[in-house]
Amino acid sequence: MLSPELQVQLSSIEANLKYFRSIAKEETEIGVVVKCDAYGLGLKKIVKFFTTQNIETYFTATLEEAIQVRKIDKSAKIYTLNGFYFERAHKYHKHNIFPVINSLNEVTKFLKSDICPSHVALQINSGMNRLGIDRKTVRENIDLIQKIPINLIISHLSSADEPNSVSNIEQKREFLKCCEHFPKIRKSLAASHGALLNKDFHFDLIRLGIGAYGGIKEANLLPVLQIKSPII
Repeated sequence: MLSPELQVQLSSIEANLKYFRSIAKEETEIGVVVKCDAYGLGLKKIVKFFTTQNIETYFTATLEEAIQVRKIDKSAKIYTLNGFYFERAHKYHKHNIFPVINSLNEVTKFLKSDICPSHVALQINSGMNRLGIDRKTVRENIDLIQKIPINLIISHLSSADEPNSVSNIEQKREFLKCCEHFPKIRKSLAASHGALLNKDFHFDLIRLGIGAYGGIKEANLLPVLQIKSPII
């Protein structure tokens, strides 16, 4: 008896990547989010595929996921979105993984660690109010924050799936004001929906997650999953 089957169309992921590249600014890098087992599609197989697509930057949720990515791609930049697990700082160093610093507490923990990762990303809370350091805290602690080796500034849009929402403009403005403290650091504001807004949100890096995997209803993006089941 045949069993139900979930098929992942890698050719559709490739087409979705191609579309995002076609709408991005020429100098904007395409990074991919592979958190939660690559959105349930299978981390190892998906990362192996991305190594054939000139992907150089990955975002995971946890350190454990990041280590799995490192085993497949030895040279990529890998960031952990859920923050800095300071009690395992040596593992970031060992596997060359970059934590995303989400709070002032993580900044101080990083500076107190004996063995630290070579670089970090700093997340700015521009208005989503989930993770990140707000502008006031950045301004009041800038001397401390500038001591950590930041190579990327990120934030996240709360209403990117609403193209006409004024909060997108407000968050971009807030993000840029924070970035004035870090003029030479690369910037990333847009995830998948944000990348579809317009090029003003692209900056140096776009973080593709659900958009790459066909989870956005958009005329130019293909579905990636197909379920086949026998009729009994």
